[in-house]
Amino acid sequence: MTLIGHLFGARLCPMLRNLEMVTLNYMRSRGYQVIVIYRHEAARGDLNFWFSGAWPTPWPNTTSVSAMLTFLDHRLATRPPNSGFVTQCVLTPDIRYVLLHPLTSLEQSLALHCNKAILPWVSNQRPGAKGVNVLISDFVGSGLCDLTRTVVKLNSKLLADTQSSAVKL
Repeated sequence: MTLIGHLFGARLCPMLRNLEMVTLNYMRSRGYQVIVIYRHEAARGDLNFWFSGAWPTPWPNTTSVSAMLTFLDHRLATRPPNSGFVTQCVLTPDIRYVLLHPLTSLEQSLALHCNKAILPWVSNQRPGAKGVNVLISDFVGSGLCDLTRTVVKLNSKLLADTQSSAVKL
């Protein structure tokens, strides 16, 4: 915890009770660049570390893309109010899968397939309080998947919503 504090210092975004305030604009205007979710009791009293309950990270634990997407849809629909949400777009091999695929890597056998399959799902998501906040996936830098660009495009939905509500006022 001390090392993290020294490394990131004033760039650490402190934990806030109202998570909806933590937007990219909010963070940028205050010089914050890092949110640390620290899953240990030792961090509970330090406001520079967000406790894990503020950022649930449900794990699909499957090798099936369709099962993963069903799981993610359900968890997003039932996510706790006023919390962040880490959406794990990852496939996880079990013993049977490893035994049936002994000569392939995790990247080749699961991650690339998963990343291509989730692009349409991610494109259809809404960012923000009732949608996705953080998306994680394996091997996104492999060049065969445009997940990063797809995630960044979600911000245009937030901008459209903001402009739409400003016009209604």
